[in-house]
Amino acid sequence: MKGPKLSINTANVLSLDEGQDIHFFYFCKPAHAFKTPLVILCNVFQGFDRCRQEVDYLTKNFPVYIVSMPGLGESDQDGTGLNFENYADYLELFLNKLGVHKIQLKALSGVSPIGYWFGQKYPDRIEKLVIGGMSLELKNSTYHLMAQLKQSLNEKDITRFAQELVSNIFNFTHYGQDKSLRTWRHFVMKVLARANDNDAQKFLNQLTRWMENRLPIRGPSCPTLVLAGDKDHFMTPYENFLVANRCSQAQLGILQGQDHYCHVDHNRVITKVTSRFLLGKGLSRLMHFNLYVKKTYPETQRRLSPRYEINEAGFLDTGSGVGIPINIVDINTQGCQIHIPQFNFKGELGAMEVTLRIPSRQIDLPLIIFNEVKDGYYASIFKHRSISEIQRLEKIIQDNAQPL
Repeated sequence: MKGPKLSINTANVLSLDEGQDIHFFYFCKPAHAFKTPLVILCNVFQGFDRCRQEVDYLTKNFPVYIVSMPGLGESDQDGTGLNFENYADYLELFLNKLGVHKIQLKALSGVSPIGYWFGQKYPDRIEKLVIGGMSLELKNSTYHLMAQLKQSLNEKDITRFAQELVSNIFNFTHYGQDKSLRTWRHFVMKVLARANDNDAQKFLNQLTRWMENRLPIRGPSCPTLVLAGDKDHFMTPYENFLVANRCSQAQLGILQGQDHYCHVDHNRVITKVTSRFLLGKGLSRLMHFNLYVKKTYPETQRRLSPRYEINEAGFLDTGSGVGIPINIVDINTQGCQIHIPQFNFKGELGAMEVTLRIPSRQIDLPLIIFNEVKDGYYASIFKHRSISEIQRLEKIIQDNAQPL
């Protein structure tokens, strides 16, 4: 079916009956006008300009829509009250208004649940699906990190939010001394710090969606490619493996050397993989990319960051003026397991932020205790406030700890 003739200089706006606006571009070479179009959903942090390079590549084979839903991408609406299922319904209404019956859909990272819901609810409207960087439901550590990000936004501290987002989501441990990647993340943090009040509300709403997200047990039935960065500790390859297992025709693709921001760092590879998948070509011999074909995911591979033994004692500052003595069982830059022999956090987990203090190493870090592993032993995550803080902790661990 030939797509509508649309401008590529200014985004087109289509208004839904619900009062929501969808912004979009349409690109199509005449030779491909009869093909099933590819719809690319913009993430909350992603503008249309970020898609130009992949559009140049993908329009060699497909008509392409770049779509910015309310509260996402370059939309000037904040999307308050919308969940991922609502977005899937809006996408269906959008296609109805355009007169497009069937699509191929690419929805990565923050918009992946929209793709999952759309494939599950509207199987007759989708030919193939590419999703990734997601989870069926947030693990405890990620949930509490998002709660802290929401707190910064609720307190109107966009600079702190930007620092915490970049410091806690990206895997700095993996990148070591790679200055170009670290510089890129400093740039991302500066861009976020310039966000206006409407942007801040969009970020807040997106965090709420993820924290409330519960994907249906039965996933999409169309051919589906689930993508994950092999160093993504925020939404791990194992979590994406579980998503793929819910889809009846899914393949799991692992991007080598990439964390949660792989859709930007590795955009060329993802674009090539997407194109080959949609064209029905093989994916087994691509650089920086592996298909995960095993039916199970070994326990030993589920933890991405090594843990270290550090012979240090410290104490927790709860704000009461009395320090609680602890021993550190193991540690890495994301968190630590602590032993508190004479204290019980039951009933307080997730409700209290403490500060870990180790005077001998001049460590003074906010800590979120989220799970009792066994009596007196607690799993916890650091609430990093800056990139330099992570770098300093990395050096302390390297100089004073031994791998477990």
